[in-house]
Amino acid sequence: MAEKTEKERIDYLYFIQTIACFAVVFLHTNGCFWNFSATGRYWKTANVIETFFYFAVPFFFMISGITLMDYGDRYSLKEYLLKRFNKTFVPFFVWSFIGLAYALLTHRFSVGDISFKFIVDGFINTKFTTVYWFFIPLFSVYLCIPLFAMTHKEKRKELFLYLIIIGLIFNVTVPFVNKFVGVNNLSDLRPGVVAGYLIWPVIGYYIHNYPPKKVMKIVLILLSIAGFCIHLFGTYYYSMRDGGVNSFFKGYNALPCVMYSVGMFLILKDLGLLMAKTKAIRVFKFIAGYTFPIYLMHWYMHDAAIRLFNIDNRSIYYRLSAPFAIVLATIGITWIIRKIPILKRIVP
Repeated sequence: MAEKTEKERIDYLYFIQTIACFAVVFLHTNGCFWNFSATGRYWKTANVIETFFYFAVPFFFMISGITLMDYGDRYSLKEYLLKRFNKTFVPFFVWSFIGLAYALLTHRFSVGDISFKFIVDGFINTKFTTVYWFFIPLFSVYLCIPLFAMTHKEKRKELFLYLIIIGLIFNVTVPFVNKFVGVNNLSDLRPGVVAGYLIWPVIGYYIHNYPPKKVMKIVLILLSIAGFCIHLFGTYYYSMRDGGVNSFFKGYNALPCVMYSVGMFLILKDLGLLMAKTKAIRVFKFIAGYTFPIYLMHWYMHDAAIRLFNIDNRSIYYRLSAPFAIVLATIGITWIIRKIPILKRIVP
């Protein structure tokens, strides 16, 4: 029984990973959110979809903390870095070139724009395929994970809780409050060890290994609901006031997102643990094996569909159905590519 419980404790991540993958696709097929309209009904539904699936990016960083923090049990630091290079940097490099080719094909850039500076800038700032911005902070997180991983396991509970607390106070809450009070000279208070996206793998590892007690879980879920409402209604109110999308409450390290994402992870973790006890987990395990290729390809498929079939991307029917079609199509394409020895490295 103990062995089965341990397996279920890990298997729930397939469910979380699959949900996060779909969330990313929903966010990008819901791109009309950024084309504000005070009178168009589409923007109101887009705001709900945007807010609901906003946990996607934090989830993937949390999953990285859970799956990679104990890499030392399996291989050396050198092997860890080589694996990260082969599984993420190589695909990023190749698919960025594909993004450049696609941008030229769709006349977003012209051949005359190409220069050495243009290529370097396009890669570093992910201008060829803007949704690849995620890779840059991901590389930073990968480089920093060994600093956390080399902490003795018996000391992690206390240390990681400390890092989470100071990160939430000085890197999340204080900057958010500063937006209201207008005090801007507080950057030196922010502890760099959990700055930016670095707090997410620590939170993920902590929740996975030291789950909160019932009362604390209820508190975190209530805070999650509050974070969702602040993000949703705050964005709606300020955007209506300004006549354009107001990003005051947005940001994956902003307080509303942190509140919402932590609670959502706890909710979906419990659902995932239930799934892990059933045969349904096999479906999520299968899809989870394709989440990275889905991330790499989904934007091209969405953009191509809009162009080829003249689809109105404001259509609620498209925004709610396209993610499922894109995921299925990407799985099929990836299955074929993985059969080709030379190409399979670009869709790990």
